[in-house]
Amino acid sequence: MSGFDIELDELSNIIVGGTGTFKYDLNGNLIWFNMNVGCNVIALDNMGNTYTTAGNFYYATRKISSSGAIIWEEFYPKLQFIDPNRPKDLCIDKEGRVLVTGQCREETGSINDYATVKYSNSGDLIWERRYNGGNEDAAYAITSDASNNVYVTGWNSNITTDILTIKIFF
Repeated sequence: MSGFDIELDELSNIIVGGTGTFKYDLNGNLIWFNMNVGCNVIALDNMGNTYTTAGNFYYATRKISSSGAIIWEEFYPKLQFIDPNRPKDLCIDKEGRVLVTGQCREETGSINDYATVKYSNSGDLIWERRYNGGNEDAAYAITSDASNNVYVTGWNSNITTDILTIKIFF
């Protein structure tokens, strides 16, 4: 078993994501666990819900209730499960919507792009955005500000490998 991410909720409970998702109280007592929800990254909302993402061939993003039950589960991309598509980070914006970013294969190529998706609080896909810097691109982190602007950072490899940070406009 492995742990890949850790968060504290508003009550100082500890949520650990890895080969499963586990919630412990402040004293280390297990509150709940869900072995069906492995993840690389977790985020929490202000209602006690946990959001997770994981995957090697698609983004598997889930919303888990404060008691450990899966509320919804979404996959991206919907039709392409053969090439590496790896989520790397997620965050919750100020309106409770879920943003996930990572790297996805171009639909007609063999190189990766930044791929960012936004879900409603109920798991409906609001939008998806891709960024192609001309060669290999890999997004690793995402955040949003008080105005719900979205920022993604990672790297781009053309002649050299460089840090690449973008703002997603609407």
